Amino acid sequence: MFFDVTKTELFKKITSLHQKGFNAMEVFSWMIDDCLAGFGVPMKQRPPKDLIPHLFELGGLYADEVIKQRPFADVLGLVYMEIVSHWQKKGSGQYFTPFEVAKLMSQMVNEPLPDKEVIRICEPTCGSGVMLLAILSNHIKQPDILKRLSLTMIDLDLVCSRMAPLQILANQLIYQFPLGELLAQQGNSLGNLKELNVIYWSQSPMVKEFYDRGSRSESEPEDTPDIVVPSSEERRQLRLFFE
Repeated sequence: MFFDVTKTELFKKITSLHQKGFNAMEVFSWMIDDCLAGFGVPMKQRPPKDLIPHLFELGGLYADEVIKQRPFADVLGLVYMEIVSHWQKKGSGQYFTPFEVAKLMSQMVNEPLPDKEVIRICEPTCGSGVMLLAILSNHIKQPDILKRLSLTMIDLDLVCSRMAPLQILANQLIYQFPLGELLAQQGNSLGNLKELNVIYWSQSPMVKEFYDRGSRSESEPEDTPDIVVPSSEERRQLRLFFE
């Protein structure tokens, strides 16, 4: 079901901050970084001091919207497109697939999933993550499939490469569904894969065991990038950074 994102409290808050002198796209980007920090992704820089008090509220408004909408709704993609259309001086050339279209496309190619331990799906130009959100929505009542899914999402755009995993993580947290693996990377998926930057990576024990048996090396090209995740020390420093 379509919903008007401009009427959500989240978009109204971003609009209000923009009218007070903040840049709407920067507010949106900082909100994503702040939410991802809650999932262990270190922030590269400290947010502007006068914006920090608003970030907690924005994160709460986003969570409220995820709860209000159906599972896996493309909330942030709609917010992003509205920001671009309202306040970007130059067109970004981006247009995300509407969720209903993505849902239809995922159902049209909804062939029986392979009966194996791990099912790998890669979206090399993920945008808001809408295609993977649509796929997940098809299996919301099939936890046995969800726990075997290994999702890889890549985008050249830095905002998109962070927005997409956040949408899946937020739904996973709120609706408590299992997921085998989630890897989000930023960079050119048509270029050297070793140059991709890892934004987020998590892996269930079952998937790790599957890969440890050598299944990953049998199916992946030699130039698959190494996966780097934040260390416990980096996470500790992040917490201290905001104290």
